[in-house]
Amino acid sequence: KMKGWSVVVWGVVLVYIVCVAFGLDGDVDDTVVDVNSFSRNASLNEQLFWGTYRPGIYFGVKARTPQSPLFGFMWLDTASHDPTADLRHKCLETDHMRTYSWTSHNGRDFGQQVLHDKNTKIFTTFTKFGNTSKKGGEWTARISASSIGPSPSTLSLFFYTALPGQSNTDGTADTIKLVGQKLGRQGLAIKEESHRAHLQATTESVGDFSVLVIDNSTNTRPEESAARSKIKGLPLLRNTHAYGAKVDPDKAWLVEDLIKDKLLLDKQKQQNLVLKAMMKDEKIGSSYPQIIPVLPNTEAEKSNVFIIQKILTVPFSIDVAFLYHHSSQEGGAPKKVKGRKSSFLEKVVPNGEEVLTARTGPQFTTKANSLKSDFSARFEQVFKLKNNYSEADVSIAQYIFSNLLGSHGYFAGNSLTDSSNSINSLLNPPPIQELYTGVPSRPFFPRGFFWDEGFHQLLVREWDEQISDDVWRSWFNLMDDNGWIAREQILGDESRGRVPEKFWRQSEDFGNPPTFLFSVLSKLRHIEQNENLQLDWASNPSFNSAEMDLSDSMNYYQNYISTLPNSASSGNETHHFEDPISASNLRFLEEMYPKLIKNYDWYMDKHVAEQMENIVSSAIFRWPGRTLNHTFTSGLDDYPRAELPSNREGHVDLLSWMILYSRTMSQLSLLLKDDQLFNRYSTDYSKFKSSLERQYWNEASGIYQDIEIVEGREGRVSTEFLDHVGYVGLFPMFLGIETNEHRINKMLSNIRDENKLWSRCGIRSLSRTDEYYGTGEDYWKGSVWINLNYLMLRSVKTKYLKYGGVFSAKTNEKLEDLYRELRGNIIRNIIDNYKRTGYIW
Repeated sequence: KMKGWSVVVWGVVLVYIVCVAFGLDGDVDDTVVDVNSFSRNASLNEQLFWGTYRPGIYFGVKARTPQSPLFGFMWLDTASHDPTADLRHKCLETDHMRTYSWTSHNGRDFGQQVLHDKNTKIFTTFTKFGNTSKKGGEWTARISASSIGPSPSTLSLFFYTALPGQSNTDGTADTIKLVGQKLGRQGLAIKEESHRAHLQATTESVGDFSVLVIDNSTNTRPEESAARSKIKGLPLLRNTHAYGAKVDPDKAWLVEDLIKDKLLLDKQKQQNLVLKAMMKDEKIGSSYPQIIPVLPNTEAEKSNVFIIQKILTVPFSIDVAFLYHHSSQEGGAPKKVKGRKSSFLEKVVPNGEEVLTARTGPQFTTKANSLKSDFSARFEQVFKLKNNYSEADVSIAQYIFSNLLGSHGYFAGNSLTDSSNSINSLLNPPPIQELYTGVPSRPFFPRGFFWDEGFHQLLVREWDEQISDDVWRSWFNLMDDNGWIAREQILGDESRGRVPEKFWRQSEDFGNPPTFLFSVLSKLRHIEQNENLQLDWASNPSFNSAEMDLSDSMNYYQNYISTLPNSASSGNETHHFEDPISASNLRFLEEMYPKLIKNYDWYMDKHVAEQMENIVSSAIFRWPGRTLNHTFTSGLDDYPRAELPSNREGHVDLLSWMILYSRTMSQLSLLLKDDQLFNRYSTDYSKFKSSLERQYWNEASGIYQDIEIVEGREGRVSTEFLDHVGYVGLFPMFLGIETNEHRINKMLSNIRDENKLWSRCGIRSLSRTDEYYGTGEDYWKGSVWINLNYLMLRSVKTKYLKYGGVFSAKTNEKLEDLYRELRGNIIRNIIDNYKRTGYIW
């Protein structure tokens, strides 16, 4: 069974599985990565300032600043009888959308999405324009629709701007107003073929700007029926309707609730009007007019939320343009237009009408098509799929990848922890925190998860390593003084609105697996390969053989350290790397090194199991936060562990992560010539690896297993295996730290056994023979998970087959067969189910 989870995190790993097959083992394509601008400089922040950073809704735009204006779009089929249930805004499974997905997205200045709702396809296109002196450039979004079938729908469309800014330096709040037309009881009359609504806003966070919502001249509106025309007071459907409200800035994000309330009130008002009319005129009763609720067409003084409503018949097209205002101090004061009166736009934007024309209509179409073509060309340049896959399959790969980039979000707010209720925290509230990250699922988990992000960035770094580095800097900026990073980031009220209250608070003792190590190791491998360095000392058979004493190996590398170029980390000159990507990677690693040291110490402090007398020298780690049925901190939520949680458990997956972490830190300290910490991390690695092999390998079951510390007679202490065959026991292979041929063959036997782990969809998470298989939530109790299947494929290809000379020909043949069949099964199954359902499973 393939577990349905997300159109983002596990789906994108499918693309990576496809790419790995053709030699893309983690090296960044030098020809497409710009390493000249460093993400802590202003240039990258400018480039990434505006974006589709609201992944929890079907379409939204915001800036990477805590009190950013919020822009969004909602729609409602006018045939609906319940606007509260059928209004589309948040990504929800209960909306029963046929599909919704980014079909193209480059992560910076372009994205195109399709939203398939019943018999209508809605398309959203987002582009940025950088030729402005204002922060982050300007942007235009297009919302268009086409019909599937003979009967086109009529939709109520809602475009909103919400301003959460408050406590500004001059004592005023952010405000927005309608200009250019008076808002009457019947809304805004459509006097031109291409009507536009013009909003002007004053904000502290991004400055003053205009938003223009522009009709395409070919748009059509529903005709007023004869029955409607007879009833006085019903709204004119051909008009644009609007509502400006002044709300608590902290609640500005609750626009959806505001719209629902107003639509319900108007629906009741219209129903009353119809009933009164029917009582006076019996003829009306034979043709009961359709009720289409509209906004109240009022504008509060100093509004900070403004909504524009248009009622259009499919097909239609609407452009929404965001333009900064200019002041005389900026040398861009608007000029008078000869021969005619300046428009409201030209009063605040120099040559505003010309600029608007260049950013909307046909010229927008031309730019969007060009950016889409550029995306497809670069996708092939980076991932090289066309020679091996059909055009349809390449489109699916682009879709999965675009969903990853299009689902990156920006979040800001306070993070609640177990200590948040302390007196000190109440007197000194925690500062606003910011996070730029991918999300694992738009409908279920539109927020950051530490475990998932390591898998997201496997693919992002291949496309745009600057974005990936910026994501990791953002995560590590959330680290506390003890090295802790919350496993789940629920920042601000909007994020908390999608999470049950019992999960709001995070424990400072609970974390997630350090999947960010994949990105760190990728940078180390690039430096190692391009600068002719030998950093992965633990993989060197000449100096890491079973017969060789650890001290001899370390003495060799102590001497090796003295031959390395100087490092800025120790106050000396920076390595002089000719390769610009190596130089960029080094800067990133030097910056992250102190944070990684602290984070490593936190894992060591919080994850060591209770030490017993005769095994005190062993490496026994346990995931904190265990309950009877869950180990959320491990990422493998309901995978079976010991029946009763205790401090005497040893978890083999966590030990495997610590082996990878210590090995990675030893390589990093070697690169940065930190011989003291190299000694520590290399010693930890050898100790952890030895413990894994001595205490966690169950020869009878042919797999690694969790252990439990038990006390026997006379207080004698020993360990017992927790006899489960599944993902946990395969982690030494997943992470490429198992090198023993005998043990690898034993695990291969379990993997290829159809009665245990093998299936036509991939490797199962738990053996079919296990008593817990398929029980309870059935989350990690047999279901196939793409991320760990990917780790197996990566290890087999980039480690075991790459160094195939270490193993016998028979073992190599088994590994080759596993790679070919497993990879083929996964790709075929996911693509087939996508074609069948419209979703990635």
